Amino acid sequence: MRRLLLAAAGRGLLRPLWSARVLEEWARAAERRHGLDEGRAVRAEGALLDALWPEASVPPAEGPAPTLPDPDDAHVLAAALAGRAEILVTFNLRDFPAPKLRRLGLAPLHPDAALWELWGAAPELMRAATAEALAAHVPPGAPSPSAEEGPRLVKRAGLPRLARLMRREMG
Repeated sequence: MRRLLLAAAGRGLLRPLWSARVLEEWARAAERRHGLDEGRAVRAEGALLDALWPEASVPPAEGPAPTLPDPDDAHVLAAALAGRAEILVTFNLRDFPAPKLRRLGLAPLHPDAALWELWGAAPELMRAATAEALAAHVPPGAPSPSAEEGPRLVKRAGLPRLARLMRREMG
């Protein structure tokens, strides 16, 4: 999902934002799911992302951190506010209540909904972004996923609406 959002950002479809703490969370999550080497790879990717999008890395907002159901998520909201984001894309909608975020000028959006909307607005660019993200998912030397495999991988990543849209376009 992260790679797909970044591929969309690379095509000008969205403006990514993160903080150093968000990047570190990505790395720790990769370590938990896939081991130490994947965590190192994500940390290296974070350094590359900072170089590619220097304006995306935001310092924490000044002042008290906003309160959320899970206090450990406050830094994500603080980064979104510091970067003047309009949308906060997260699988964790439960801990980012829409009424609270709307009062702060933010709309919480599930990644599946965000990517589905981007596909509707710019299908050619999203097809290319999806192909790029899927190719990056494949180990070096292995073949790229087939057209039939793409929607299955996207669905497995927690993006069922986008997977259905991809299948529908394939005919």
